[in-house]
Amino acid sequence: MGFLVFIDLFVVFIPSEAVMIKTIILKPKRWFAISTFMILSSALGAITLGYLVQTYGHDFVQWLLGDIFGSKEWIKTEHLVNKHGGWGLAFISFSPLPQQIPVVVCALAKMPLLTIFLAVFLGRAPKYYLFALLALKFPHLYDKYLKKIIEDAFADPEKPDVK
Repeated sequence: MGFLVFIDLFVVFIPSEAVMIKTIILKPKRWFAISTFMILSSALGAITLGYLVQTYGHDFVQWLLGDIFGSKEWIKTEHLVNKHGGWGLAFISFSPLPQQIPVVVCALAKMPLLTIFLAVFLGRAPKYYLFALLALKFPHLYDKYLKKIIEDAFADPEKPDVK
């Protein structure tokens, strides 16, 4: 489970929140340990990506994310990180937005890996603990939510949604 969250920064989409929620529903007494493990895994994945970007530079980023430099998402992320630093990364980590580009932007800006770790940890912690508490309180609501996330994750983008 933690491995999925760790590699979420290297793979386009892994429904890590869905995995965490389902695990908490199955093991409700371990909700805090499961959530904390997921938060740590996400933060460790972020500093691993940050280290690789700082070590191998633009070529690695292009190999991993393609021609992302100069895209609208890149420019917005760069602006947010330049203006708010680690707090910008923490905000993005709390949001539903993917973390790959923000972590890469921070790493290319030579943000210390400890700052990247702390920003992701501080952004993910309230989000994952909130999800965990909601899963404990309303487990029946998540079956529909999880099914939708999993269907979206594995949907063929070429085929239209015919529901």
